[in-house]
Amino acid sequence: KGFTNRVEELDFRAGGRWRHVMIGPDGKELPTDNVIVEVKEPERIVYRNAPADPKIFGDNPPPGFTKTLTFEEVGTQTRLMLVCTFDTAEHKEAVARRGFVTGTNESFDKLEAHLRAL
Repeated sequence: KGFTNRVEELDFRAGGRWRHVMIGPDGKELPTDNVIVEVKEPERIVYRNAPADPKIFGDNPPPGFTKTLTFEEVGTQTRLMLVCTFDTAEHKEAVARRGFVTGTNESFDKLEAHLRAL
């Protein structure tokens, strides 16, 4: 909670790049760099982040891992599912320690509130 994101580059196509900066409630900036692996409209987006810089992220920098977002029509609604694929169990544990699940669920809550407001 309290995080915002600043998009610095978004080339939304397979092979494209998505760079954004997460800004914490304390103002600390945490840059992320992603490669778009696949875009299959309207079903799927796959992207992979580069491992994070320990000088910025501290002793538990996020490792690189792949995220697959799928969108499924369910009646008049859309089911959004995120699957993360890690290179090792240790990478998965490191991401969990960083609060990835909580942060991602909070992001989904913000998305839901935004869509309801439209």
